[in-house]
Amino acid sequence: INTEVYEKKEEKTKLSPYEKIKDELFPSSFWYKKLENVKYDEREGEIKNTIREAIKQGIVLTTRDWTMPVYFADKNTKKIEVPLLIDWKPRENMSLLVPIPENAVEDLARHSKGDEEDKLGDGSLVIIDLEEGKEYDLWQARKVNEKGERVFSKEERKNAKWVASWGNVISLDSNGIFPCGYSGRGSGSSYLAGIIWKEELEKGEINHKIIFSFPYNLDGKIAKPFTESDGGYTKEELEGELKRKDVFPLPEGAIVQLDPSINLENMEVTDPKTGEKRKLNKYERAIAKAMQEYGAVNIDNSGAGIQIYAVNSMSYEKGYDFLDLNDEGYYFLPEELFENVRIVKMDLIDNEYNSKLTKEQWENYLCNGKKCSPKSWEICYI
Repeated sequence: INTEVYEKKEEKTKLSPYEKIKDELFPSSFWYKKLENVKYDEREGEIKNTIREAIKQGIVLTTRDWTMPVYFADKNTKKIEVPLLIDWKPRENMSLLVPIPENAVEDLARHSKGDEEDKLGDGSLVIIDLEEGKEYDLWQARKVNEKGERVFSKEERKNAKWVASWGNVISLDSNGIFPCGYSGRGSGSSYLAGIIWKEELEKGEINHKIIFSFPYNLDGKIAKPFTESDGGYTKEELEGELKRKDVFPLPEGAIVQLDPSINLENMEVTDPKTGEKRKLNKYERAIAKAMQEYGAVNIDNSGAGIQIYAVNSMSYEKGYDFLDLNDEGYYFLPEELFENVRIVKMDLIDNEYNSKLTKEQWENYLCNGKKCSPKSWEICYI
């Protein structure tokens, strides 16, 4: 027996989440197109002032709290009917059939204050079914006992049932943006579109747009090709909150580009912990290069500061053990990554798509245990 060949063969069968999905996740889409012949937005000056205000609250790469765990389903994974409990769903008693592996755990980060919905946190959970070619996104997913109370211990979860506030399904060969909104993201983006994978950081190479959330998002407008927005600021409201007149909210769907003229090898940045000047490290340089070549996309509201998303460390056996993380799984990034950005010219449209589903989306849901049969005016035709 050729032991070396045998060991290599065995190694290939133990694919990481990234190796399973890297060539299947929205291939040839918007997310993988480099920024070329870029025109910049006429509101750039005011938006950059807004970004500087957000920078004061910190820039983090999140690897655990408030980001998405990813699990894979196969032909043996049982589909579970997950009731959807949020009051803004299109129909009463809606549920989604989801192939959830037995070991799946949602993002457990929670708010300590606010109403019951706030305290749930995001509860994000992503299931990839490669045979179906689908990504299932659940928002505020959790396991509950017979009283409907959320449970956390392994023993309690064993006999508990899955529920979620909302969920949706998108094809892996799409562009990663829900055509009629109703996503778990504020912007209509799928959970995994533009997310950073552990393997990309380890390699020091990210070949796609990256995503971030932002605290001062524009109300009522969205940048194409995105399809919804939960931004909450008019220009006047933002001026009042920030107490300055030279600001403009950043629309969801907006792309920012780190100034492409900057030489990343020589770029000096301020260390977020020590305040001392230093060069970019391998991981920061990978993010910076992706921001120069592909851009970073504003896809949601943040609680504070600027948050860049990596796949939740629960998806990996060792997590992000090569990064200097705080207790919440945050890696603090240098302010210069966003201090030196340009704003790619935007085509803004009204936020009017998040009230309907496509025919294909409706077919993924159950209503009162039966397949939903919406009237034609409830379907968003594209």
